[in-house]
Amino acid sequence: MPWKTGMVARDPSEPHRTATPLELLFDLVFVTAVAQVALQLDHALLEGHTAEGIVSYLMLFGAIWWAWISFTWFASAFDPDDGPYRILAFVQIAGSLVLAAGVPAAFNDLDFRWTVLGYVIMRIGYVAQWLRAGREHPAVRTLAIKLAAGTTAVQVLWVLQLLLPDDYRILAFIVLFLVDLSVPWFAGWNADQGGYHAHHIAERFGLFTLIVIGESITAATLAIQSAFEAQGHVVELLVLAVAALLISLSIWWLYFGYMDHKALTTNPRTTYIWSYGHYFILAAIAAGGAGVAVMAGSVGGHGAHLPEWGAALAVTAPVAVFLFAYAAIDALGNGRRDLKPVVFAVTGVIVLALTPLATVIGGPWTTLVTALIVVALLAKELLAHPSEDARSRAAE
Repeated sequence: MPWKTGMVARDPSEPHRTATPLELLFDLVFVTAVAQVALQLDHALLEGHTAEGIVSYLMLFGAIWWAWISFTWFASAFDPDDGPYRILAFVQIAGSLVLAAGVPAAFNDLDFRWTVLGYVIMRIGYVAQWLRAGREHPAVRTLAIKLAAGTTAVQVLWVLQLLLPDDYRILAFIVLFLVDLSVPWFAGWNADQGGYHAHHIAERFGLFTLIVIGESITAATLAIQSAFEAQGHVVELLVLAVAALLISLSIWWLYFGYMDHKALTTNPRTTYIWSYGHYFILAAIAAGGAGVAVMAGSVGGHGAHLPEWGAALAVTAPVAVFLFAYAAIDALGNGRRDLKPVVFAVTGVIVLALTPLATVIGGPWTTLVTALIVVALLAKELLAHPSEDARSRAAE
């Protein structure tokens, strides 16, 4: 491999475009940060810090997700895979590790100094990539300057918000995050400017979703194992383990069997809806693993601060959010006009409505009922579309 090659836009119709080993490494390291955030959510819920834990989770997961998504879209359009490109990708990886190291302080003390530092490091690598693209590929110079300038300005604001009193910290975080999300839109980044490979994007999102599902299963398994070793409760924990596995496998099947990717080739609006909507998909999957851990801790007697229905909600809410997000992407992004989005949304409502049932039959059994409802939704899709394979329809 030569040390440096020219950075020019990749062909959006390039055949056999697949994820590179660097992109896979990027995903694996970023999931380490996701695991840290999910673990802290588990601890916060078990200790009774519900509101603070959920808000911190959504904010920190958002920072990780946005840095990942920015790299992914850039790499789809420009990826020379040379020395400078790899080094700048390593800078972003290093930033994710710094952010992950600061997650406990952010959760416990609302101390965002390390997480902001990690986020800024990630964005420095991203800005440098765009500046190089603008210099070496004149067709996107204006776009590159807008994106680099907008992203840099937001990073300055991220640092300055650390000076605010604690009472304003969360509000500032939310506002700045929304501003950060809007930078590509105002810069005018779309398929005509900068470009992207639709099949590649669909694969990249799918791979990250797959890794997050795997991390969620691992977290749930370790939590159930720990609860079993500490307290027993064999029947309840076995039921919880079966239910958690059924939910994870059903979500995998629903996503990889029936998630439509045609929004990536429709227009910029649908592309943004599809892409940004995955924040809720991924956050829900990761939170689901934390929710099962909360349920296992509650069964084991470590969730004294949570009522039975609260532990159940830690599982039912992520499942419902996944279904709602799936329905919204299908309806708004892919323009589906049949009943499929409605069925997914109604199933989400039913799952949420199951939560109070935990006070009658217990959290593990409520989780099993939730799992059976998701399995029923999958069965409905299988019967309605027995030969449908979303991957073969990706971005057609």
